[in-house]
Formats: sequence, C-alpha cells, structure tokens
Amino acid sequence: MGRWQLEPHFLKERYWMDCVKELRKWIELFLVNLGVDQLLAFRFAKVFGCFIEYDNSYRFRFEDIVSAINLPFLLANPRREIKRLGEIYASRERPHRPLEERNMATKKIMMLVNLLSFLMWLPSIKRAFVSATKEVNLLKMSLDKADTYHTLMINDYNYQGKSFDERCWVYRTLHPEDPPFATIGGSPAPDTSDTMPLPQTE
Repeated sequence: MGRWQLEPHFLKERYWMDCVKELRKWIELFLVNLGVDQLLAFRFAKVFGCFIEYDNSYRFRFEDIVSAINLPFLLANPRREIKRLGEIYASRERPHRPLEERNMATKKIMMLVNLLSFLMWLPSIKRAFVSATKEVNLLKMSLDKADTYHTLMINDYNYQGKSFDERCWVYRTLHPEDPPFATIGGSPAPDTSDTMPLPQTE
C-alpha cells in the first residue's frame, strides 16, 4: 500500500542521495539474507528510503550516528555497538530543552535501539545484519562535507558531539561578515557576539 501512495514521489535512481542509496542497499541485503523475496525487499527499501530522502531532520541524525560507528566493534558485537550508538544519540538530542522533553524525543528511538539490540540475540538475524553491513560503504551513509555544513546552524541536536555554540563558531569562521541569526531547530540562535568574537582577517 505504501509503495503505491509514494510512487509519484520516487526519484529517478540518479537523483537519490548517496546516503539513501546505500541505506536502501543495506536494507535490501538484510531482508534478502533473511529469506525475503528480492523484489519485495527492493520495494520495501525504496519506500523506507523515501522517508529519509525527504526529511532532513531524520537524515542528518541518521548520518551523524553512522559517522560514530566503530565498524570492527559493530561486526564483532552488534548488540553492544547498537546500544552504544543509542546512548550517543540520546546524549545529543535536544540538548537545550528540558529533560522531560528530551526524554520524550528520544523515547521512540530508544525503543527501536532496544528492539534491535534484543534481535541481535537471534543467530539468523545477527548473521543477516553482519553480512549486509559488510557489503555496504558506511562512509556513504555518514555526514559528508555538504551535510556537515548544513548542520552547523541547527540547534536541536549536537551533531558530531559538538554543542551549538561550537558549531556557531565554525560558521562564523566560514562567514565572518555574516554572523548567525537563526536556526532550523525552532528557536533563534543566541547572541554570541560577546562570547565568540569574529576571527581576525588580514
């Protein structure tokens, strides 16, 4: 059903982002390794990828967490590495919001993390997971230079483990004549003119 509803929004293959292409490849491999029909796995991966393709918030967070993966650890002990990545996500989500709101924002993701962690106890799923992971390039699913730049002015998540103030400073070094004035996180950027002086230029 989802495929038919999203069909008009599917991009031609050459227009999909590299991150989403590689994610789709991983999902398809994982499902096929579990015995799912190839065509069904392909279609499911395409539908799932569509949500990531069109939602920057989900995609940037996904890329951020993939960037934090320790591949040897993930292949050796997927359950432990998945739990570690979940903790990283929880520590970076909505850092400026009240604790109760942060907990609500991370609840759904942590439920998924706990489910994946539990599923890694099942040998068939663990084998399918490891096999699919070996066949993809995690660098293609990580934050690239362009997306790293676009996350500089988003204040609802600590991308790469850096605070919003730290990323503001990076932005100001890139644009000394164009100080930050707004964010995509829902609230205005703080006035950092006193705490973060503009870099000196010759």
